[in-house]
This record gives sequence, C-alpha cells and structure tokens, in this order.
Amino acid sequence: MKLSKTVAILLMGLLTAAGMAAPGFATVHGNGIIEVKSGSYELSFFPGCMFPFRLKTGGRNLPEPVWLDRIIGMDGKQYFLNIDRFAERKIVTSSDREFCVEMSGTYCLDDDVSIPGKVQALYRYKCKPDCIEVDVRISNPEGIQWKEVHVLMPGWKNNPWDRFAADDPSRTANKQGVLKGGQYVSAARGNTAITLYGDRVMGYTNPRNKYYSYLSAFRRGKWKDTVIEIKNLKIRLTANAK
Repeated sequence: MKLSKTVAILLMGLLTAAGMAAPGFATVHGNGIIEVKSGSYELSFFPGCMFPFRLKTGGRNLPEPVWLDRIIGMDGKQYFLNIDRFAERKIVTSSDREFCVEMSGTYCLDDDVSIPGKVQALYRYKCKPDCIEVDVRISNPEGIQWKEVHVLMPGWKNNPWDRFAADDPSRTANKQGVLKGGQYVSAARGNTAITLYGDRVMGYTNPRNKYYSYLSAFRRGKWKDTVIEIKNLKIRLTANAK
C-alpha cells in the first residue's frame, strides 16, 4: 500500500513502544496491540487492521472470525476491507466507562490493488462495559455506482457454532439456511455467543461448510451515494446465551 501509511504505522509503533498507554479498561502495548477488558468481554485491536480479534467472553475464547466487510462492483469484483493492513488508527476517548477508537482504511482486491474511486471507510468502535457500539462512515467521493456493500460481517469457514438465532424465536437456522432478524442475529456455542444488532441484520450458514457461515449487521444493494453513514450498530459477546 502507500508509503505514507507505512510510515504512519511505524511511527505509531514507536510511540507505543515509548510507553504510550490508555487509561481505563484498555491498554496499549509496546507492540501497538490494544487490549480491551471489561467485566463481560475481552478483545484486541492489531495495528494496521480495521477489525478486532481475540474475542473472549466469560473467560472463553470465541471462534476467531474472518471479517468479510466488502464492496462489490457492478462487474462482480469484490473489494475487502480486511485486506488493508495499513489502516490508520486514532484513540478518541479512554476512561473507566468507555474506550473509543477510530479505524480508517480502504477496500482492496488484493495486496496490490485498491478499490477505484478513492472509497474510504471509517469505523468508530465505542467499547462499553457490556457491548461494543460501532458507527460507520463510507465515503465514495466520485459517486461510483456499486452493486453491494456489507458492514460488520464476521464469517467462519468451518462452522464452529451449535446454533444460529434471530430476535424472532421462530427464525432459527439450526446450521442451515438464511435467517433475518428484525433487531439482532447471533451465533452460539454452548452458552457463549456473538450477537450483532443492526439496521438490516442477517445470518447464513451452510450445513456442509462449503461456504462461509456468517453474521451481518448491515447490507445495502445498488448505491452510488457519496457518503453512507450507519450508526448504532452493536456487537455483544456473552457467556450466558440461551
């Protein structure tokens, strides 16, 4: 990716190595990794990456997702946000009640090809004691028309979950098919679960594990707005799922 981003990541690493720390329930380590620990969950942010990893609740690690957030062109090409390894990071607030960090990056076809039109995504993670609230802003300055956009979409290639469920109890996938919830969808194993709350939430799983099983907090079809803003998405990690 661009040299300027590489320099920014290196400088950030030097600052954290020099002893930069975040108060409250978040810690910035010398290698640039941010660890967030609340009473109900734990997660980490790796420098240069748009998404959290090492999700944990009730002392148990949740299956590690591959974040499938992406934009699909009218020609069918898919540009993924997790391929950008030089996302920029900004700590907005840090206290005993909330840790807020902004990640900004771009969608990529592969390591060398970025999305056309200077499309950028900004994710603001507000880590609170019981959940993570996420505001998203996607800028499309050239007004290019796109086929689809997917936001907050953790996926698992080999389905590690016992069950999928939506807020409507009658909508359960039981390891197969698509489900849509009016307010939330979740994937659970035993009593631990990851749940997404969003505008157009949905989940999918394939009984033969041929494709990714996934959850999604937001999906939009054909669009060419210069800005899309999605607020109040929510991730909840719980150790007492039913």
